Amino acid sequence: MAAETTKLVSILLKKYQVYAVDVKNQRNSEAQFNFQLLENEQLRFDSDFFDILLSHHVIEHVNDKTKHLSEIKLILKNSGLAYLGYPNRDSPFMAGHVGNDKLLSFQEL
Repeated sequence: MAAETTKLVSILLKKYQVYAVDVKNQRNSEAQFNFQLLENEQLRFDSDFFDILLSHHVIEHVNDKTKHLSEIKLILKNSGLAYLGYPNRDSPFMAGHVGNDKLLSFQEL
């Protein structure tokens, strides 16, 4: 988990229940949040589960961006808030990221 994410999680844990998902388990042994190891874009949570969902620098690594956004829409409550952070697609650091040539929005779903 990136340092900025670790800091954010430590702040959120003071007041909220925190869930994290990843394709690799890179948690430290002292992690105090719920973790699910993923095999694909499917998020294994009930519909309307989350009040707030953070997807920080994930979508540029996902093969099926439509599926990723659909899963977020499914597990986020109607009154929920989603934050999707992603790098500037024109940045040289983005070269080679999966699907960097296409942007999607909830309106397209």
